[in-house]
Amino acid sequence: DIVTDGNAVYKINNGTSKLKSITGTGCMSASLIASYIACSKNTIEGATMGILTVSLSGELADIDNPNIGTFKVNLMDEVYSLNAEKLNKYAKIEKIQDLELVENC
Repeated sequence: DIVTDGNAVYKINNGTSKLKSITGTGCMSASLIASYIACSKNTIEGATMGILTVSLSGELADIDNPNIGTFKVNLMDEVYSLNAEKLNKYAKIEKIQDLELVENC
């Protein structure tokens, strides 16, 4: 996933293709983005954390390649149990560029 505010660009390399098979993951992502933005003064960080939460939780839920029904339950469990330790251990996120720097070149 790519997240940008028009200046900074972040790439999240977590996730699983099973997320597109579960109804409501987009709505869940939007809800988490809003929740993180409400708790942060930095909207790009809030948006990035919302997407990362769903992507990483989906990846962790799919570790043993469960059937889709089990995956859905595992996804909810992973979102619920996500903590700083898991984020630090498993998050694959990179800042790709600052668009202001590219425009000034």
